[in-house]
Amino acid sequence: MESLSYEIFFRHTSGDDFISMMNKNVVKGKLELKARQGREPADISFIDSAASAAKTSGLILLVSGELATLNPKLMDYSVMLYPSSSPRHCQTFRGLILTDGDEFIRIRNQRIDTPKTKFCNYIYSHPIPHRNRFARQLMKRKRVDCPGYCLNNMKETLFGGASDASKTDFMSSYKFSVCFEHTSYPGYVTEKIYSALWAASVPIYKGAPDIASYINPKCFINVNDFPNDKAAIDYIMKVDRSPELHQSYLRADPFPPDSLVLHDSEERLNQFYMKALRAAQSNAAKPSFATRLYRRIYRPLACAHLLATYHHVDGLPLRDYALDWRGWLRSPLTVLEKIYHYRGRARHVNMRLRRQ
Repeated sequence: MESLSYEIFFRHTSGDDFISMMNKNVVKGKLELKARQGREPADISFIDSAASAAKTSGLILLVSGELATLNPKLMDYSVMLYPSSSPRHCQTFRGLILTDGDEFIRIRNQRIDTPKTKFCNYIYSHPIPHRNRFARQLMKRKRVDCPGYCLNNMKETLFGGASDASKTDFMSSYKFSVCFEHTSYPGYVTEKIYSALWAASVPIYKGAPDIASYINPKCFINVNDFPNDKAAIDYIMKVDRSPELHQSYLRADPFPPDSLVLHDSEERLNQFYMKALRAAQSNAAKPSFATRLYRRIYRPLACAHLLATYHHVDGLPLRDYALDWRGWLRSPLTVLEKIYHYRGRARHVNMRLRRQ
């Protein structure tokens, strides 16, 4: 049996679980995946963060739910949430709705009858200006519960991700959930709106301009459809006062018949993984010495640009700052911003512990 050496740099999920999935669902005995030994370069490098690319020695496969550049000089294959015309990229929604479409709708329908005794929730850990600004405006009209790090006004602290059941259980008693992406990019739809739909809480959404290709627009309030935040908040208050209008959002099917989410298949994703593994076997497909050197030198700087962009787009369409001098100036500022952010989070956690 042919073997393939790999290295894995996963920061947000378990690397062992990913390799087990590859062996079970993709390789299926056709190849033997072996962890890289010693200083020999790996055939393929699995990463889930663009910041890890400079550490790699083999062909790069990026598997991420974050927004990252698709520069072919910086990565070889990618599996992410948003679309691309590149044959080396695969858009997937696996893991966002946690189950198949029919099961998702069945659980959602059960939660529709859960009493909605509270107005709105706002669960975020990263302080993105445009969504914090919207939440503060909404708070002036009615209480918004914020159990996350951002704008926290509750005793409990909740930092749930896509697979956190406690998050959806918490959201299920709320009429509305604020579901803002950190930026606007076609096809970039993260777990935020899916979590609210699964909890049967009406999403207040702002993000991907093509969101209607993925989610039925009749089951969420799209802030992009309003001229400004005040007009959107006025409409939210109108829905809050009308049980019939609120129920119409809950009773609407979450996915249109042609939704890309419903037609996403595990088999298609596994075939793409195998395509990347086969390419890693071919010496012709492996990155050249010049490409590896380019990545070593350029990648950390490119990541700094993306980090700066991530924290400064403020809900506007993402632009590529790779050749923009403003991106370079923002990079050191972003480092200071991150230090301030995490020091603030540490103080927040310590305060909660003292209260207990």
